[in-house]
Amino acid sequence: MIFCGIFMALYGFFKMVDGKEVGRMFVGKTVEDYLSSPIFPLVTGLLLGGFGLFAMWIAADDTLFHILALFLTVCGFSAAAYGLMGTLEDKQPKKLTKTERQEVLALSQSLKVRYPTYTLQVHKLKEKHEMLHEKFPEVRAYAEEFNHRLKMFQSGLAELETQLHDNLRKHAPVIDNDNVDGVAKKIIWSDKQLELTQLGTALKTLAETESPVVPENYRSVLRRVHKDFKRLDDGVTLYHELLTTCTRETDPYDVIQALKEEVEAIDALIAAHETELQSLETNTLTQYEMSKIALSMFQERFEEFKTGCE
Repeated sequence: MIFCGIFMALYGFFKMVDGKEVGRMFVGKTVEDYLSSPIFPLVTGLLLGGFGLFAMWIAADDTLFHILALFLTVCGFSAAAYGLMGTLEDKQPKKLTKTERQEVLALSQSLKVRYPTYTLQVHKLKEKHEMLHEKFPEVRAYAEEFNHRLKMFQSGLAELETQLHDNLRKHAPVIDNDNVDGVAKKIIWSDKQLELTQLGTALKTLAETESPVVPENYRSVLRRVHKDFKRLDDGVTLYHELLTTCTRETDPYDVIQALKEEVEAIDALIAAHETELQSLETNTLTQYEMSKIALSMFQERFEEFKTGCE
């Protein structure tokens, strides 16, 4: 009776606390979770059994009290034994269902192909990163050369504009507005001024749209990829762990699912970095070729205009 009374009192107390939204202990668990857990009868049984032993010790010659204490002790330790067996059963790995076993088997077969493929992916990614890193001095040198040539063209256009204005001022006094030759000369100089303005606009457009890859942007992509090398290397271990877990089929299904999600995250990461490096390589080469062509075409226009001014 004492055991039942204490048990009901504890249950009623926790229900009252749970009703006030204070009884949630730890994350995602309620009082009912703890009362249904084998830990509860184990702890409660040990407490009551210990209390029963203490009561038997102080019972002395009181036979009735001694019997009640003995009953409390037996009930307490029986509850503790029940809780202990339940705890041991909970620690036994839960067997996979037929559907889960089929999923794990399919995943295992897939991993036998994906695991070596992923290892090769990591190796190739590092190789491409190293190759692009070695090309960085070339990228930086060409960017500096491109900017230098732009400045040379800007200086050349400024000199031609000064020369054109000097020639106009020099010949202005002898130009007769009523003379056909004089009017023709003015038209020619006006056309030259217009063409010079167009060249300046073309040079500005070239600098904005046809420039090569910026070295700092190039290097920032390489740094970002390199920073994840450790995580990608750990992905090899994750793949091995997931494959081993699927093969032995003794781990809980949620453990397998958690490992699978980690592997999928690693797959997404390496795919993103592969795309980044491929885009960097392609864009660098494309912008290099386009900027060379644009500079060559502008060089021809510039030289033609310069010859015409002479």
